[in-house]
Amino acid sequence: MYVTYKKPKEPMPYGEIYEALLLQQDITPLIDTFQEYNTIILDANENFDLYERYQLDKMVDRLKRLAYNCSLVNDLSYHTFQIPKASGGFREISAPNDELKTMQNKIKIAFERNLFLLPSNNAHGFTYNRNTKTALEQHKNNNSKWFLKMDIKDFFPSWNKELILNQLQGIFPFTYLLQNQEAEEAINQILDICLLDNKLPQGSPVSPLLTNILMIPFDYEIQNSLPKDYIYTRYADDILISSMYNFNWQNIQSMVECIVSPLLIKRSKTRYSSSNGRNWNLGLMLNKDNSITIGWRQKKLLKATLTHYALTDSPNINKHQLLGLISYYHMIEPKYIDYLLDKYSNKFNKDFRHLI
Repeated sequence: MYVTYKKPKEPMPYGEIYEALLLQQDITPLIDTFQEYNTIILDANENFDLYERYQLDKMVDRLKRLAYNCSLVNDLSYHTFQIPKASGGFREISAPNDELKTMQNKIKIAFERNLFLLPSNNAHGFTYNRNTKTALEQHKNNNSKWFLKMDIKDFFPSWNKELILNQLQGIFPFTYLLQNQEAEEAINQILDICLLDNKLPQGSPVSPLLTNILMIPFDYEIQNSLPKDYIYTRYADDILISSMYNFNWQNIQSMVECIVSPLLIKRSKTRYSSSNGRNWNLGLMLNKDNSITIGWRQKKLLKATLTHYALTDSPNINKHQLLGLISYYHMIEPKYIDYLLDKYSNKFNKDFRHLI
């Protein structure tokens, strides 16, 4: 049974891990804190007495109420559309209608707060206080020079109900809940409202949470199959493995493919490179100076956009999109963006600082 919990400041016995889990009712960490998690394997039978502290009956009741609320949803329709990928082609998004989206958000919150679900420490996508920068920082802090990037094919739609239930059998607390008939029925009913054509839809608010939880065993096995000086992070379907030294990436790729089966690695998107080259990962660059940057092209485009914004009131410039772009770039390179905004504020006598 895989158990993920907030990593304490000091080592603690396994017997106290459940006590630590009880403190996870409010799982949102402080804004400026990177909360580390730890995943371990425990024997479900040996630790059932500890699990009873979790008051299994209360968990079952909560799931039953959640399943009942799911049954009251009348409109299960989705709006499907396509958005362009940065790498080319299009990504299909299936967005639930308002009523269904509200229910799926309730499922997400209930799973996080009532079932104490936390992702692995390797997961950086759709996770509190984690993002593309925190993912790349793990590799930066390791002084990694060689990088293997892999992509899981059809990440969300690859998860059907049978595969989901099979994977949940080995993850706390579902290991115990699926042994309870009432809880099992409730979980099945809840999953039905999370699936579209028996697949996890990309566009649902609950799909990222579920995939992060379902990936816990895979993340654990990949991390523990790598040498200690290797770094492994995952942002949704993007896998990044790095080392300070050149390594046999074909062997690592084969190992990952075996672990994540029945999910598939899209080999056509596999990339192996060093920090001396064009080392782009998750839309960011970790350059030869071991610095994370948005890249000179993005900086040039941002300068042009700011100039255009300052000189015209053109409706072609979406202020909200510009604000979001600057906020994101500021998160990646705060010193440079502060410098740029101050420079352009003085140049055009216009306050750009309010955009962050």
